[in-house]
Amino acid sequence: MAGQDTDVLNGGMPQTTDSIRRAAELLAQCRRDGTTVNRLPEDCRPQSIADAFLIQREVANLLGVSSIGWKVASPPDQQAIAAPIFANDIHPSPWEASGVTDVEGEIVFLLAHDLPHRPDAPYSREDVCAAISNYALGFELIRRRVTDPNAPAEERLADCMVNFGLVIGTQRDFTGESCLPQGSVVLTVNGKDRAYTPKPIDPVGFVQDYANTGGDAFGGLRAGQWVTTGALTGMVPAGPDEAWHAELDGLSVDFQNLNAVTA
Repeated sequence: MAGQDTDVLNGGMPQTTDSIRRAAELLAQCRRDGTTVNRLPEDCRPQSIADAFLIQREVANLLGVSSIGWKVASPPDQQAIAAPIFANDIHPSPWEASGVTDVEGEIVFLLAHDLPHRPDAPYSREDVCAAISNYALGFELIRRRVTDPNAPAEERLADCMVNFGLVIGTQRDFTGESCLPQGSVVLTVNGKDRAYTPKPIDPVGFVQDYANTGGDAFGGLRAGQWVTTGALTGMVPAGPDEAWHAELDGLSVDFQNLNAVTA
């Protein structure tokens, strides 16, 4: 992807002015009007994780986003990655929205201290724990702008890893990893149990992996940001007119999916 200038807002990181912007304009328009695309046009598809990070930042610029949360992931044998969750898409429980296609039950952390990328002094688990003030049970809301399930990982990353929102449920003070819930999520939809396939996750480890990898175009993980850390429930399909509720060791979160996708 060519045509790079220096983007002062990104700390001097290279920012393309042609293909990156075209991809970002399309994704930003999808967010504004609720439409989708099967794939990004070939001439502006990200060719690397770095491209995807730059597209994320340009989407935020185009939408006038000034603050964010994070979705972090650490796939086995792959580079840890992250995607912003725009502040206007982060909500307290209970919340309602339209067009959500899938829901994930997750552990979410609130950061009290910055975790800037520092390659010469990698973070330990203890360092990460010291940076967390609160934890919560949350629902990550999913709706894709790029709908092709076979789209490359870089394209999905540019689409902020298909995130559509985050609902923050019951919060507790974080006092170390031993305080995190150890049971299984009880998930109900319209008052009836909803089956799901539990997923093993390592919330602190995922944050540690990304803090030690870095590379995003927003300046990394910062105090005051919510960070969601992987799907305890996996990705569970959602339909219209559904009331979602999850409980885990006294934590809870609620979400109402109003209508189906119309685009």
